Amino acid sequence: MNNWRIANGKQLTAKLEVISLKLKVFVNVNSEQWAVNSEQWAVNSGQ
Repeated sequence: MNNWRIANGKQLTAKLEVISLKLKVFVNVNSEQWAVNSEQWAVNSGQ
């Protein structure tokens, strides 16, 4: 029973790591996109 609990805990930890990795990638991509958009906006408003 205890082994089953440990195995489940490891699985859960692995899932959480994957989720946090996906979130990091998502945030990085979005912040880069935001930077590009704000530069574009600056160029547009400067004209």
